[in-house]
Amino acid sequence: MMRAVQYRRSPRLPFNVTATPVGRSVRLVAILLAYAAVFTALRSLSNLWAMGQFSLWFPAAGLRFAFLWLFGAKLAPAAAVAELLVQLFTGQNDLETSPVLSILGIMGPCLVYGAVIHLVRSGAGRRSPILRFAPLPFALAAIIGPIAACAAALPWAVPRALESGTFELSSLLKSLLVFSLGDMLGVLFVAPPLVWLAGRLSGKRAMPMAPPRYDVIAEVTAITVASWLLVWAILTAGLGLLLGPILLSTCWTGLRTGRAGAWFSILLAAALVLPATEDIDSEAVLLRLHMLLACIASIGYLAGSFAEAEALSSAEIARRDRMLYQADRLRTLRAMSVAVIHEISQPLSTIAIEAKNLATQDPIAEGADMQRSAGLIARKAQDLSQLVRRLRGFGSREADEPSPICVGFFCNEILSIAQPEAKPKQVSIICHEGPEVAVLGQDIELRQALLNLVRNAIAAAPAGSTVDISHEVTGGRVQIHVDNDPPQQPPEGGMGIGLIVARSIVQAHGGTIERTKIGEDRVRYTTDLPTVGDDDE
Repeated sequence: MMRAVQYRRSPRLPFNVTATPVGRSVRLVAILLAYAAVFTALRSLSNLWAMGQFSLWFPAAGLRFAFLWLFGAKLAPAAAVAELLVQLFTGQNDLETSPVLSILGIMGPCLVYGAVIHLVRSGAGRRSPILRFAPLPFALAAIIGPIAACAAALPWAVPRALESGTFELSSLLKSLLVFSLGDMLGVLFVAPPLVWLAGRLSGKRAMPMAPPRYDVIAEVTAITVASWLLVWAILTAGLGLLLGPILLSTCWTGLRTGRAGAWFSILLAAALVLPATEDIDSEAVLLRLHMLLACIASIGYLAGSFAEAEALSSAEIARRDRMLYQADRLRTLRAMSVAVIHEISQPLSTIAIEAKNLATQDPIAEGADMQRSAGLIARKAQDLSQLVRRLRGFGSREADEPSPICVGFFCNEILSIAQPEAKPKQVSIICHEGPEVAVLGQDIELRQALLNLVRNAIAAAPAGSTVDISHEVTGGRVQIHVDNDPPQQPPEGGMGIGLIVARSIVQAHGGTIERTKIGEDRVRYTTDLPTVGDDDE
């Protein structure tokens, strides 16, 4: 079960807009100081996986990404200055050698992250509607950001290496590879829980996907255990640490459980792989393992984000379909209003005449006539009550729960609703008896679909002709036929939207609508639906 929560351009933690400029400035400085302190601690932690100038796991990049995602890309320059001051105050860089290039090297990644986040957010949904939903823009920015930062580092890395006299292309490319891998792993491991935690603290639900069912959890657990057993068997056989099975299981976990399941699967892979790399001396092996781990993290998280975005997109489409169905029902009710008023006026006239007769009769001498008049009034009032009930049910906004629907009774209900519209056009409607059969569906929507077909038949049928409603059962499915004579001239107003809505409703119930010809002078629309007890597979 999904919530159709559409992507918003600025789901950021807002500053207090009611505060004074001084108050906002103080709060901004406090936020940047807290960011700098945590950034320093995470940067120190990354030294455990250092390879040359950079680290194979850089969790500070995850903090940077989460900070810019939550507070907005406009704070990227301020965050970049904070990172520069951290390196100056901790003595990690004194800017004595190539100060301009050093400053670009320190501030560049943060500025690139801000630019990527801004571009992804501003362009979300323009090329693909599914990008309008929150999971995918975050995942795409988290993957593109480290790659873009690595690419942007090349223009200043080459002059800096040439100036220092240590330029070697292979070493430079290896450093940039370490930089991108460390940033990507840091972003995908650290940023998602930070954004989730910020959403929970602000009262927003960050994970729109409902908890997976127990059978899905059992399925994902079994696949994950099997993949790790396969990796262990390959390692025991002396073939090395191959992470391909873990990549497949993580991707499957993301598709089945969304981002939360994908992230926990990625965390499990990192918890088992990162400690195993501490005793590896070969840089090539280390790079290969961390590249595989980065592939696992990026593909798994992207799969989970896509699964959630697709589910939310489907929920949004279903919501819009509901609105379309309701609008079509209201349009139908408006079109039928004149005929319905005429239909109601007849029993009201009868009730008025009989009531007047009752008022003038002698209650003792004409007791039998009074009883007849009272019975007639009761019957006419019952007819009015049933007609109003049918129309009120047809125009109901609430979607009913799927339930067994008797096809014969259902067709007679449609006849009663459509009859007032057929009379002024001198078109007769006949509902033929058929086998007792039921379908499982939403009564209001199926009634709307069949009524649309019947109204189209009434509009197309020439005066003096007949519209026939019948049904038959074939192989566990029921076929409901609506037959009419073809129009002598094209009907006014067209019949496109009614048929489109009817076809959409029927398809949502596992059925189809087909148009065929019966002989030379009859047109048939057949609605084919599965009967109750028929497998939907």
